Amino acid sequence: MIKKSFLQTGKLRTAHLSGGSGDPILFIHSIPGTSFLWMDHLEAFASTFFCFAPDIYGCGDTTGPSDSEYDLETLSDSIYRYSTTLGISSTHVVAHGNGAAAALILALQKPGFLKSLILINPMFGSNIPGKLNRTLMILAKRQSLWDAGFHTGLIPGMIRLHTKAPHQREKSRVYTGEILRPFENSTAARARFQKVLKDFNPKLTKTLCPHLHRIQVPVGLVTGSEDHVCTPDWLLDFSKLFNSPKWEVINGGSHFLPLEAPAQLTDFINSVINQTAS
Repeated sequence: MIKKSFLQTGKLRTAHLSGGSGDPILFIHSIPGTSFLWMDHLEAFASTFFCFAPDIYGCGDTTGPSDSEYDLETLSDSIYRYSTTLGISSTHVVAHGNGAAAALILALQKPGFLKSLILINPMFGSNIPGKLNRTLMILAKRQSLWDAGFHTGLIPGMIRLHTKAPHQREKSRVYTGEILRPFENSTAARARFQKVLKDFNPKLTKTLCPHLHRIQVPVGLVTGSEDHVCTPDWLLDFSKLFNSPKWEVINGGSHFLPLEAPAQLTDFINSVINQTAS
């Protein structure tokens, strides 16, 4: 059974979903997002794996001081400290969208921590930060624009448009509601999200691209045929940075495969994890 709970990790009070038993799988959502993205997969894998998915700082119900640094390396380290606080010394890692940046930093800086790496609709290098976060980063730099973005409904509207899954409208509506819920009546939650966007450093991912061949664990890359952020052609080029990754394009899928194609995605994740046993 998947349960939501909170874990104190340093200065952060990390909200997370977890359940099951066995070999661990860490699920990392994109920004903006929440661990709720993975509910279908947490329930599917919990019968044979211990599954855990944190709300990344700035998203969901994770809280902490907004006066610290929260660049990509810091966020990646916070995910690592959260995992080790749970008693996890090594794990399979599944990441979506720009959550791939935190996962790949983990893979390069903590190589013994990963058993396998699966990146879904990944954003890294040339396709990050993407249209939504590029605009949000601009708004976050000026307090008046940031406040107006919420008061006028502009920012919530942009997030709703971004997370719209054409073939799973109800799922995307519920997921978008989970993303926006913490911001509705909390200026502190908005400030945390703003801080992450102000500290977001996409250029770092470009400098790390030449080093991705050093990742020695099995790697899986998957996107949707209709994904305009992580296009199939982009994914093919990205795959060449790794050593013989498994990659796949799911026909008809767009940028939110965890919502759109959970069964196909579960099979793909299993196929990569199974390489560690061969």
